[in-house]
Amino acid sequence: MFCRNCGRELDAQAVACTGCGVPPLKGKKFCQNCGQPANEAAEICTSCGVRLAGSSAIGNINLPSANGIDVRQMVASYGKFVLLGIAFIVVITVMSTCGPVLWGIIPVSGLLWALIRVLNKPK
Repeated sequence: MFCRNCGRELDAQAVACTGCGVPPLKGKKFCQNCGQPANEAAEICTSCGVRLAGSSAIGNINLPSANGIDVRQMVASYGKFVLLGIAFIVVITVMSTCGPVLWGIIPVSGLLWALIRVLNKPK
């Protein structure tokens, strides 16, 4: 491994460069794989082809829109249906395992209706 700030060769477990004192992958001047000078705006090293550590392409993903609806908004709106499904499964599991004891105590339809009303309450 090479320091991205000064290009000095380092041990793979190095926490900081012994030449410049900077964490090895924090700089942008050299390739961490081959130690050759690198363009600070580059995504890959032009000498060895390795993706440069800390390049901006990693982690910057723009989610697309589907018919004008943001994907994050769409996922958030389906969250209540997932919660309702989990609650339904829990109720059915409890009712089937505890059976006769709980049939008279918990009105299943009332519980599910209350869950639906809570989840569909306008914000």
